[in-house]
Amino acid sequence: MLPTEVAAILNAKPDQTVFELGACNGYHTALLASHCSGNYRLFTFEPDHRNHPQVATVAAQNSRITFIRAAVGNVTGGVPFYLAHPDPGNAIGSSSISPFKDQTKAFPWCTVDGQITVESWRLDDFCRSLALRVEHIDFIWMDVQGAERLVFEGAQEILKHTHYIFTEFEGTRKDNEGTCYEHSSSLERLMEMLPDWQVVKIYEWDALLVNTKFTEPVPATSG
Repeated sequence: MLPTEVAAILNAKPDQTVFELGACNGYHTALLASHCSGNYRLFTFEPDHRNHPQVATVAAQNSRITFIRAAVGNVTGGVPFYLAHPDPGNAIGSSSISPFKDQTKAFPWCTVDGQITVESWRLDDFCRSLALRVEHIDFIWMDVQGAERLVFEGAQEILKHTHYIFTEFEGTRKDNEGTCYEHSSSLERLMEMLPDWQVVKIYEWDALLVNTKFTEPVPATSG
């Protein structure tokens, strides 16, 4: 299930542009799509090749979903990617472009299973693609395992034209961050990077944020 507030945002109007950063096995991909309507677009990113078959299956069933086999961060091109051991339920959701620190203190099973190179996008570069023409984003669902700060560094322009973000964080204050991944950031640090944003609600490990200066894009006119 999606948080009630997230479902309400997606249900509020048709034709939304939604980004999912970190699809894991595609479970939330399908949930996000189920709450969208009209001519919506859902761009879903997943860099871990072990999850690609499952996400591809979800995307193949819905023409509104564009599946990008890549990470999102502050670099466009190849980046190191740290593979996490599957969790006790065999889900593969803890890999990251951010190096691991001592995750095993909190999650004994969460060890590194090697390092590979994956493709990565800066969101600003991706959205500037002439073929895609992404000029605004209604909602971003972020599950990037400690790389939140890297995503924001690579998205300074498109974030000005983004309405809502649902993101993980590590601790509410700066002195609580950086214990799981090298770049994992507290909510305090993330909000410093987003001066025009406010917290709508804090969940256990996540927060829903709103851009206080977001304005609805002007619909294109024909003729």
